[in-house]
Amino acid sequence: MDKLQLGIGWLRAEWAVRRAGGRAGRRPIVFGKRPRIAVDGDLEIGDSVVMRDGPTLDVKHGGRLSIGDRAFLNGGSRILATTNVRLGVGCKIAPDAIIRDTDTHEIAYGEPPRAAPITLGRNVWVGQRAIVLPGVTIGDNAVIAAAAVVTGDIPANVIAAGVPARVVRSLPTPPEGWIRA
Repeated sequence: MDKLQLGIGWLRAEWAVRRAGGRAGRRPIVFGKRPRIAVDGDLEIGDSVVMRDGPTLDVKHGGRLSIGDRAFLNGGSRILATTNVRLGVGCKIAPDAIIRDTDTHEIAYGEPPRAAPITLGRNVWVGQRAIVLPGVTIGDNAVIAAAAVVTGDIPANVIAAGVPARVVRSLPTPPEGWIRA
């Protein structure tokens, strides 16, 4: 990629985030389709965040979405924040993955919609078409397999798969840490 294309990607990202009312760190980048961003709460995007082929970020009134430095959001991924969603440094969100901190509507008569914060640690990878539901915390370096549905907390340094997602394997990680390429 040449410097001109990179510069245009930076401008497109800053324009998209700021136009929607969010704050962007240094050098966010947009490749391909523009992201769809709707902000009625608080959106903060860290340094060198890459958004490719039109992810959707929706921050409702009173909600907060924080995306850490060097995160990557792929096309078709969707994040809805009504309370608080935090993606750590180096998180990777695959195509069509969904992260929602609310059920949006009541499930049973008289029950309010469930809403609870979501936290993804450093270097978490959420696979294609995986779904992360309200109240979940995913530990550093964890991998959520494609099409998994995460309904409960996932510890650090593991692979989780299935419906509902369960730990299927531990991952060795160097003590000094690392970031997925």
